[in-house]
Amino acid sequence: MAQAAVEWRRFRLSTVEETAVAAGEGALAEAPKAAEGATAYIVREEALAAEASRLARILESGGVEVLGSTAGGGEPVKSLGWVERLWLSMLEAGVERSTTVYIMGGGALLDAAGFAASTFMRGLPTVNIPSTTLAAFDAAVGGKTGVNLVGKNMVGTFHNPRAVIVEPGIVAGQPGEGYRDGFAELVKHVALSGERELAASLLIQALDRRPGPLARLALWSLGYKMQVVARDPREGGLRRILNLGHTIGHALEAASLYTLSHGKSVSIGLAGELELSRRLAGLPRREAEEVLGMLSTIGLPLEPPPGLAREAAGLVGLDKKREGGGVIMPILERLGRPRLSRVPVETVSRLMVELWGGG
Repeated sequence: MAQAAVEWRRFRLSTVEETAVAAGEGALAEAPKAAEGATAYIVREEALAAEASRLARILESGGVEVLGSTAGGGEPVKSLGWVERLWLSMLEAGVERSTTVYIMGGGALLDAAGFAASTFMRGLPTVNIPSTTLAAFDAAVGGKTGVNLVGKNMVGTFHNPRAVIVEPGIVAGQPGEGYRDGFAELVKHVALSGERELAASLLIQALDRRPGPLARLALWSLGYKMQVVARDPREGGLRRILNLGHTIGHALEAASLYTLSHGKSVSIGLAGELELSRRLAGLPRREAEEVLGMLSTIGLPLEPPPGLAREAAGLVGLDKKREGGGVIMPILERLGRPRLSRVPVETVSRLMVELWGGG
């Protein structure tokens, strides 16, 4: 008896996802509109107790019952242990599949709590409320969630938030140098898009923590990122342009044992990768200097601390974007004209040592 042939059939599964972004003074008052159901759970930074209480009052007055809350923050939350504790807290609070998880915090908390929400009961709706410039300009959208396991973000999901609420008063409350550090991601989007006018006109006011300019820049920056993500939601190709500045930046960050902040690392990474773009793709010097000038205006560094470059250069080969002896990274032909290129690891490493010395 002849064996039956194996038959394959393909079925297209299409979903329409949408992330709404509200930015401006009073945006937090819109929080009830973002709820999917009648209940909510709040995850917040340790330092944002007052802001989270305000959010809870707004939700309750809008007819959304707050079932409970959890506090945390920083890289320590990006562990399976912390996520498990959050899962148990949500379970004890009576969270259901229609419960919306409101996450108020910086990038690490958005990553970890987003991962917890994306896996609890096979996925809960989330609303991100960034409390840092890094999150407000970049990390709050895109759908990447994750925790660390040996390496950074080794376990994670793609899970887009239903909404992002940028309340500039919350972001402007970010203390210390971290506030300026997050502007590196804004400058990255300026270089990729070529749209310099809005950032140039509002930058100084936003650096002074003025709510209107800060909200407008956040809305533009998140909007640019979402345009890219919409065309490549799973990072199969185009979305990789968003790694501009991050190949060198991540190597520096790791070599410093994460004492060099992500924003400062990306700023230095942008300086290095702009020079790489000049050499490999003919990026005009004047355009590179425009971007460098913006970073200098913000007060971000353009070169690493002494002695760090050689050690960081040795880590480029460990980049997760490595393919076949090279690293897939964005190169700028002009501002607003990025292309992906496989650059030999040795080329990137040699450039870093040449620019900043071996120390």
